Amino acid sequence: MKRSCHRPDNGCHDESNDAASAYLQSLLWCITGQEQYADHAIAVLNAYAYGLDEYNNSNAQLQAAWSLMQFSKAAELLTHGRGLQASRYDEKDRAALVDMLYRTTVPLIIDGSGSNGNWELSMLDGLIGLAVFSDNVTLFQHTIDLWKQRLPAYFYVEALDGSFPQPAPRGNITWYGQEVFNASIDGHCQETCRWLQPTQMGFASAINCAYTAGLQGVDLLGDADTQLRLTSAMEYHAAYLLNHSVPAFVCPDEVGVGNLTIDPTFEVAYHAYHRQRNVSLPLTAQHIQAHVRSQVRLVQSLEFHCAHVWRTLAGVRACVRVCVAHMLFCQADPAKNIIFVYETLSHGGPLQQTQ
Repeated sequence: MKRSCHRPDNGCHDESNDAASAYLQSLLWCITGQEQYADHAIAVLNAYAYGLDEYNNSNAQLQAAWSLMQFSKAAELLTHGRGLQASRYDEKDRAALVDMLYRTTVPLIIDGSGSNGNWELSMLDGLIGLAVFSDNVTLFQHTIDLWKQRLPAYFYVEALDGSFPQPAPRGNITWYGQEVFNASIDGHCQETCRWLQPTQMGFASAINCAYTAGLQGVDLLGDADTQLRLTSAMEYHAAYLLNHSVPAFVCPDEVGVGNLTIDPTFEVAYHAYHRQRNVSLPLTAQHIQAHVRSQVRLVQSLEFHCAHVWRTLAGVRACVRVCVAHMLFCQADPAKNIIFVYETLSHGGPLQQTQ
């Protein structure tokens, strides 16, 4: 597989492209009912269910997590997206996928990570999807436990943390040169001064994991401390994504907030907090409108164009006809590395204690 910085890239981008394609086709099947989309997605999942043996090299955990995030969602949609009776996903093939994921992926990520927070949150996003798909209540609760440990150590808020961030639950993690911690930087992320892209990646996985838990009746987002952390993070980072000035004491020694890679990762959280809980998030709203919904040209690659459309569809119930047209466009070049797309179609019933 791969080491850091995708070198060597021994099948990693290929797998990411395939996982994204499976998810894209599964979502298209749910929306259109056209069976060729389900057939394509099932073919991709089967290729990995019966052919993937292991991950290796230094980025193995992250690669496995990214793929699991999409494999589990695709499988869930194929099974329950149009009702179990409509599913074209054979029980034998589903069992093979579950077996492969528990054999190759879960051992790598089950205990979380001591690396930067986006790693562990990506793992948890994938694990909770697998827990739902495989009806594993134990894994579901384990994932939530790790999420509750990681989130307070990933986003700083003075009223909750005092004059210094909470220690990471695993690993000896740096805040990349940030030394001033007070209310003026509420929402600052452990990776803000590293690079805004992994910051957005970690945020998206944190929200996706919590939203999946919510679909199963566990309201992580409604906790008052969690709401304060996440909404502070949204407004704080939205300001920098909108090119607001950066105080001299924020990331003085790192590129951090000056690296304005924009990923469309705030839609689901905005829906959860503004629309569902009536929290005022003016900067987040401005960022989403400017950079996610109307200014697709700012998204620098096809995979994020697709993710932009899907997150808006999931988060604000945008016009399905328009979104389907965009997803069909994305098929012209197979979807690549779509990590943070999240659907709001729920599982076909509560988790059962089967594992």
